Order: sequence, then structure tokens, then C-alpha cells
Amino acid sequence: MLDYRKIIRVSMILTPRTIVRQFTIIIVILSLFGCAKRSSTPYSPRPVEEVPFLERAQTQSRHGLTVTASVLSPAESHEVFGVDLANKGVQPVWVKVENESDSFFTFLPISIDPEYYSPGEIAFMFKGNFIKPDYIKMDEYLEELAMGIGVIPSGEERSGFVYTDMDPGVKQVNVALYTLHQLEDFDFFFKVPGVTADAVDFDSLYSEKEIVNYDNEEELRAALESLPRCITNKDGTGKGDPINFVFIGNREDIGDALIRRKWDVAETVSESNRIKRKEFFSTGRYRTMPLSDYYLYGRPQDVGLQKARRTKRGNLRQRIQMRLWLSPTRFKAEEVWVGAISTDTGSKIKWEGLTVIEAHQIDPDIDEARDYLVEDIVFSRNVSKLGKVKGIEPATRYKPHVNLLDQPWWTDGYRVVFLFQEEPVTLTELEFFPWEVDENREFEN
Repeated sequence: MLDYRKIIRVSMILTPRTIVRQFTIIIVILSLFGCAKRSSTPYSPRPVEEVPFLERAQTQSRHGLTVTASVLSPAESHEVFGVDLANKGVQPVWVKVENESDSFFTFLPISIDPEYYSPGEIAFMFKGNFIKPDYIKMDEYLEELAMGIGVIPSGEERSGFVYTDMDPGVKQVNVALYTLHQLEDFDFFFKVPGVTADAVDFDSLYSEKEIVNYDNEEELRAALESLPRCITNKDGTGKGDPINFVFIGNREDIGDALIRRKWDVAETVSESNRIKRKEFFSTGRYRTMPLSDYYLYGRPQDVGLQKARRTKRGNLRQRIQMRLWLSPTRFKAEEVWVGAISTDTGSKIKWEGLTVIEAHQIDPDIDEARDYLVEDIVFSRNVSKLGKVKGIEPATRYKPHVNLLDQPWWTDGYRVVFLFQEEPVTLTELEFFPWEVDENREFEN
């Protein structure tokens, strides 16, 4: 191995001309070593047809149009494009449009992601990985596989990749096709390999005898007001966050609304409560960071969701976190999901070997998170009706409630109720349950 320190020490006793010559040699040697390093990883992507991402493709047809789409996992995108796109926060989406209608349609990749990447942007991310010929090859290949803005004439088809921002866990893909007088939207939802969430068999949680169905809104109101006040720890003692919202509707409609509003599924917490050190201390968002377990109906949350904030290295992580449980209650045969939402302003972290003990610090004005949920979910256009019921004793900053971690919090005492449907609902079409009428007026204003 070349010892540069010896060369430098020897050069110090040489003449100025010799010194220049020696350093020139060193620079040349270093350049050659650098080139050798870059050329040791030639650009060699795997042929698209050999990567099995199309096995998970979904297809929809309407009005003479057939759209097929698939989302690549991090490993698959690495194979297809020969570089680690996931490490740069890029997630390729494959789209195919077949036009058997009588009109031409225009495809706009911005409908899939308003901040999608151009092939040139992707190539530049990896410019330092390759020598110039391989860099040009990569750039051309990314361009060749891309599906950019374009017209699909009648009787023709187009396919390719849109380079989108990374969505872990579950990803919504909206493909919009336009003519001068027509818009066709195709909505897909994909489970993306790589994130392990809690698996619950919802259909087996309750027996038929345990399920109680209400057809009357006043009976439903009474049932929701009689729910437990707060979630708790495993042995059922103490108070955690308040139960401050309820979702009613078809499971798929609720899930679609949450995905559309960019709620991320939390990873499963292992028995040792481990989290990914690399992700925890990174400066980006840890979008699938596990939630600590809280209990209702004798079990931890059925579904954990969150919206994570970006952080600076060394800062505690912040997020809005949501826990959901399927209840034994039904309203007009629709499922009733009970939830607790709060804002995690930071975390107390303690490492014991490879085990991390985490306790979230909540925003004490806990209604802020609940009210954010109202703003957020109504824009999913899946909510048809909204209302409030009494939930827990009101508390103030000067006389707060205290949670299991002795953290103070306060609330107006209400829980918000959302009724979902499949068909899109505009804000002007939104209806209200006839409960706590004075409180509902704030939504109308």
C-alpha cells in the first residue's frame, strides 16, 4: 500500500523543482486511484422484465381506458435502475395506459406526485458513483424508462416509470388522464414491501353476540359517550391519552382517506422495543417509527398511524400520532373505530444495550391534534357527516389532567365523530350530526 506520509517527508528535503515533480506524481497517482475506484462499479441495471414488481400490479378500466400501475420496493428499484434510489428518498411507480377510446388523452406525471423527479435529477444524485461513460449510460437509461408528459392517441398505449417521493408502508397512486373536455381519475393503493406493521384479524376480534348495532343516531350518541374516557397501560390502571375521536364506515373507505391524507403506518414494536438507530438519529423524517403500546378493550392499538416531522441531528423527534381500535359497536351495520390522537413534541430516550426505552412527550393542549384531524380528514373528501359527543371531564391549563407519565394535559372534553362514505364529498355537501349543536357551528364557520 502506498505510504503518502513517507513521500511527503522525502519531498521536504528535495529541491523546489523536484518537489513540484513529486507532488505532480502524487496527484496523478491519487487521480488514477480515484478513477480506479469509480470504474470498479460499472453501471449494470437488471432488465426490467426480470424483476417481479409486476406481480403486484393493479389494473382498472373505464370508458375505453385501461390503466395498470405498480410500486417498486427499495430492493426492486435498486435492481431495475442499478442504483439505490430508496437511499435518496426516490420511489419509482410504473404506469401503463391503454387507450381504446375514441379520444386522445394526455398523461401528466404531476397527478401521481406534485414533486416528482426528472430523470436528470435522479442521474445527478449518483454522478459521483461512476466514470463519465457509465454516468451517461445511466442518464440515458433513466430517460428511456421514464413516463413523462405525453399524449396517448386512440388505439395506442404508453408505459414507463414516474420517479416519486418515497412513501413507506402504503402508497396512493392517482393517475389522471385529460382531454379538453374530460378528466378520468384512476386511484390505486399499494402496500409497499419493507415495512412490517401489526397484523390483526379484524373479522375474528368479536363474536356475533358481542357486536351491538345501532340504527338510531341518539342511541349511537349515548353509546359513544359511554366509551372509556382514556386509553391505559397493560394492566388497565392509570390514564393515557383521551379517546377523542371516532371513525364510522367501511374499513376500505376509512383506509383510503387516511392514505390519501398521507398518514403513515407505524412499524411493529418488537418485544425488546427496539427501533432503528440509523433512522432515529437521521435528519430526515422517520415516517414509520413505532408507537409505544397503549391499551383499550384489553389489547394494544389495532392500528398505529402518524405524521412525522423532519428533525435536525440531535433533536428529539416530533410527530402527530394516532391509535385506533375496532370496537364491538356498529352503526347501521358499519364498523365503529375508536381512537386517541395527540402531538408528540419529543421523546425521552434511554438506551440499555440494544434496547431503547421511549416515552413520548405530548403537547398538553391535546385538542390541537384532534382539531387538526378534523381539518385534515375532511379534505380527503370521504367524510359525509361530522359531529361531537361528550367524552371526558373538561380540564384547563390551571387544573389539568395527568397521564401515566405524570405529564399534564387539558381538553374541552369532546370527541369528534366522522362518518365515511366511498363517493367524494365536497365541503359544501358535508352534513352534521344533531349533537352539541353550538359546538358544530365552529365547523360551519
